[in-house]
Amino acid sequence: MYRVYDKPEFLRQKVLDEAIRQTQAANAKGLKVEWLVSDQTTVKQLTQFFTEKNVNVLVKYLAE
Repeated sequence: MYRVYDKPEFLRQKVLDEAIRQTQAANAKGLKVEWLVSDQTTVKQLTQFFTEKNVNVLVKYLAE
């Protein structure tokens, strides 16, 4: 689901909405949002997507 460029626009919007919700909640408490992802392609896609949308979520690769 998180390979956002392989999904239709409505699913990309759902991912974006969730990221925005999390960053707003984190910012209210002075925290940052970090997503740990176990797929390199997904890390690249989410990083690019959040950069384009100006959403401050750090996406990191976590090997299983």
